[in-house]
Amino acid sequence: MNMRWLGIILQVSRPRVWVYLGGMYAMGFALGAQRLDDLLPWRFWAHLVFFLPLANLLLYGTHALYEHEPTELHDTPETPETFEQRAPVQHRRLIAAGVLIAALVNCVLIRQAHTWYAQLLLGLFLLLAVLNNLPPVRLQARPVLDLLASVLYVLPGFLGYYQTSGHYPAVPVIAAAVCWASGLQLLSAVPDILPDRDAGLRTTAVALGVRMSLLVCALLWSGFALIIVLQGYLVPLGMVAFIYPLLGFFLFEYFALGERASRWFPWLNGAVMGTVIALALARLS
Repeated sequence: MNMRWLGIILQVSRPRVWVYLGGMYAMGFALGAQRLDDLLPWRFWAHLVFFLPLANLLLYGTHALYEHEPTELHDTPETPETFEQRAPVQHRRLIAAGVLIAALVNCVLIRQAHTWYAQLLLGLFLLLAVLNNLPPVRLQARPVLDLLASVLYVLPGFLGYYQTSGHYPAVPVIAAAVCWASGLQLLSAVPDILPDRDAGLRTTAVALGVRMSLLVCALLWSGFALIIVLQGYLVPLGMVAFIYPLLGFFLFEYFALGERASRWFPWLNGAVMGTVIALALARLS
């Protein structure tokens, strides 16, 4: 199979969305740092490596194993979704091995964590990443629960912040992060409303429909930005946060763009996270 296995693993882990987990961890770590030396410990790099390819492999590999039945894989380049539909048995075994390795690395990080809070965050991430797609639970296919389960996307940020600051994120900040992640989950589910409905899946987006999903997404992001501003982060973090509700209401007005947002949204999130990380590091220099 030469190096084709690496291409299969990369395809399943979806490099275009690595920024969500890896970027979130780096952002939390930078926001909690008090000096530049805080960015040097090995644990930062070990966790960053996990939250980039491995955590995504754990999450989307489980999705690939249980979302579709395997059929023949064609040799032409495929999107991750089409690949999952056409993955043959031998590739499913490779994906299963990758998911197992990622889960074991997650367990090692839990074992190496020195505090109960870090262990709780890593354990909760592992649990949600698996239950998000594992039948019969499949949190991502249950209204409201799919939005609540999206907290897994911000758990790396909480962990990074705690590791450098030594403090738990404030409750309002946690609420803001959950609003942001829920809106992100809802927006990403909008393009799948018709196929999910045809497959008998009832996600929150399926229950609400396109227009209402985009409106709720905008409202969730409005709550996120408002909490950030009320916490005193008016400039410049508050200004960055307001990008999301403005975009949400724009997509509500031009909902055809909202149905295609998952294609370019990772680039926006990457730019926003990069900006926040740069601002956080600038205050340390």
